[in-house]
Amino acid sequence: MKTTLVGGVEMKAWILLTGLFISVLFSSACSKGLDFLYNYPDGRHVHSEHQLKELKGNSSVDILWVVDDSSSMSAHQATVKENLTKFALGLSNNNTLDWKMGLISTTTSRLPLVGFYPGDPVDVSVPNAVQKFEAAIDLLGTGGDASEKTYEPVIQNLTLFPNFLRQDAVLALIIVTDASEQSQMKTDEFIQHIKLLKGNDLSKVLVYEFINPIDWCKATDDTWNLADSKYFELVNLLGSRGKKYPLCDVQFGSNLSKLGSEIANEVTSPKINFEDGRPVPRTITVFHDGKPVPGGKGGAWYYDRNYNALVFTDLSFAPNPNEVVTVDYIVDDGLQDE
Repeated sequence: MKTTLVGGVEMKAWILLTGLFISVLFSSACSKGLDFLYNYPDGRHVHSEHQLKELKGNSSVDILWVVDDSSSMSAHQATVKENLTKFALGLSNNNTLDWKMGLISTTTSRLPLVGFYPGDPVDVSVPNAVQKFEAAIDLLGTGGDASEKTYEPVIQNLTLFPNFLRQDAVLALIIVTDASEQSQMKTDEFIQHIKLLKGNDLSKVLVYEFINPIDWCKATDDTWNLADSKYFELVNLLGSRGKKYPLCDVQFGSNLSKLGSEIANEVTSPKINFEDGRPVPRTITVFHDGKPVPGGKGGAWYYDRNYNALVFTDLSFAPNPNEVVTVDYIVDDGLQDE
């Protein structure tokens, strides 16, 4: 490059050209930055096909209660007992549901209290089923192990009494405890055991936890955090098939009494679980034979946020069980508008 005196014509031209070049680069960089910051890409699009015969709801459920029998549980056991009639009514209001119940404790050395033995059912066919279960709650007592366990007693009793689980039924596990899960068994091991017991089909397993972590409640037993607990791991690994409630909630009894209806609806309603992620609700579309199937109020389906599932309320639009419905949606990546 030729050197010139400051103020010379060539130097002035060089400065002007250099300034123009820098200005163009800066403008281009800013433009790219703006594009990056404000022009979000669309979320991942999912397209799936489902045969209607795959969507049929089940008609039977095996409900296994695990209720803590330690010294701090007297009041909580009483609340369970007080709401059993409403719980059973919620099950029975769905006259297509074939239900049965059993009760075990959080003490590994203790045998089942009711519902497991031949000739001693607690099911839809027994007129005094609720009274039998209430009596078993009374027998539960509060003299159980101070080390409360759910995983080990569940696997132990379902293995010792294999006839409790029916092959095609859904297993609904209801856990009521104010303590952390203290089995030696890890959560993923527990799930694998349950999966094997249910024919390698976790879609036939539901878990409802009424628990007492310090994040939610004042400690009445040991002090434990939800995020560090096995119970948190369990519902997370089960996804839409697991739910948790605060045991200390003033609505505990109400939540429990409504659970019968919830289980009945969950078991019997035809549904599609969104296994690829939570959808942006407004992007969900359902098609049959190339035509959109209306959803929402007055439609044939709705999106259930609690279970992250598409629930069908009416399949009359496609009476042939071999017909196919297609579902399209965008996965919610946190950047989409609801």
